[in-house]
Amino acid sequence: MKPFVQAGQAAEPFSVGRGVFQLQTGFDAAGFNERKNNFSGSAFGHNTVFRFGFTERFELNATYEFRRDGYEMNDSTYSTNGLSIGSIGSRINIYEGSDRIPAFGLDLSFKLPVLSEAYNPQHVAPNVVLMASNAFNDKMSWLLNFGASYNGNDARPTGIYVVNVGYTISPTWGMFVENYGNFTNNSFENRWDTGLAYVVSNNLQLDIYGGAGKNSGKFDYFTSVGLSWRNVSLRN
Repeated sequence: MKPFVQAGQAAEPFSVGRGVFQLQTGFDAAGFNERKNNFSGSAFGHNTVFRFGFTERFELNATYEFRRDGYEMNDSTYSTNGLSIGSIGSRINIYEGSDRIPAFGLDLSFKLPVLSEAYNPQHVAPNVVLMASNAFNDKMSWLLNFGASYNGNDARPTGIYVVNVGYTISPTWGMFVENYGNFTNNSFENRWDTGLAYVVSNNLQLDIYGGAGKNSGKFDYFTSVGLSWRNVSLRN
């Protein structure tokens, strides 16, 4: 056995497979500190992704997230909470890959303006990501994501990227290290994270990971625990 879901920020360029239903769910805790402005915050969220493969190379998916954010500046505190992500999308495997040529895939999703007031965009916000992956050897592999994300409030996209290197420790344990970030014409931010995945069975996986970054004097961090489960009985 080996991890069937890539843990971390990166997405693999493959569908879950024809007739496969897959659920990925987890909890995140995060925080930040901006000493220059005496501004800090924390967040806690629960997110779930539903994926269903219509063919070996094409799937439809949906994502939701509920979260609570708390902020503190000088002696003032305030908080927001509610549905922060609600999106639908699809993923297609363009090329399965070979020993020398990476696998390629495309993920297209749309964040819908149906969220809680503090998180709701004015318009549908598209997100498009090109994914590529290949293996260095039997133990190590790499995964690259590159794309653009819109916030639903203006027409200016934000570039996004993830560079992930995975390592198979044993038949049931895997780990990864990745660098990820976002950029615009006027800014660039990047962060690092790392984590572990444990394959309980062919259709159940647990993972834990965390990361941090410091950009423009702002330090932020997060931890995440997750579970992935799939049902392959619909294949027949």
